[in-house]
Amino acid sequence: MPITRRHFLGGAAGSIGSLYLLSSGGLDAARPGPARCLLFDLDSDCVLRESFAGYQRAFGERGVEWNASAGLPAGCRLAVVPSLGSLDDGRAAMLLGLLERGGRVLLESGGPFLGPAEFAQHQRAMREYFGLSVGPPVDLWPQAPRGGGPPRALARGPKSGGSNRPIPYVRYVWPRCSVVRDFSRAVPVAGNGGEVIARMPGFPVAIKRRVANGLLILLGSPLGPALNWRDREALSWLGSVVP
Repeated sequence: MPITRRHFLGGAAGSIGSLYLLSSGGLDAARPGPARCLLFDLDSDCVLRESFAGYQRAFGERGVEWNASAGLPAGCRLAVVPSLGSLDDGRAAMLLGLLERGGRVLLESGGPFLGPAEFAQHQRAMREYFGLSVGPPVDLWPQAPRGGGPPRALARGPKSGGSNRPIPYVRYVWPRCSVVRDFSRAVPVAGNGGEVIARMPGFPVAIKRRVANGLLILLGSPLGPALNWRDREALSWLGSVVP
């Protein structure tokens, strides 16, 4: 498995912010175990805060603060990292550690919203830590908004921006078939030994890959904004990912 700095990262740890649990206001409150699903708040390293807010809303308001310097809690089965920009050794070590223990990691790339220098660093981190490839960002909406809310083209019917381009949708085939409207920009994704689980016309935008004993999922199109709009397909897909 082509992951560099693996032995060094095995013993490292870093500082992670807020972690949120499932509740009756979000996905499935009946799933057992404390801190079973964790939402990483990476502060400034979360490129699109609306995406984090969407996952937070989906998982619900019941949450705990977790000092990750001692590692992730034993009951954790899924770690969700919304709109990831940069990643340091300590945070990568914790995610790799969860994969070693057979857990799942859902990485949502923040690459579509990074500048050229930051995007190059993002590409290197994905490649070096996880053996993943992230291609250059693709604009999917004319005059795509940088702030919150759906693109203005949504009010104009099935064609985007008054052009002949259809509204872009992400079509997921795993763990369930779902069709989710894209937010504004996306990055093509790939990985050695990875399986494509979602596509847009012309390129793959999500893959899953076995890493150690666990499962790594990479999204190249942000799901969080759709969760923030309470999109049923997005909520259903995320619920299916929870182990």
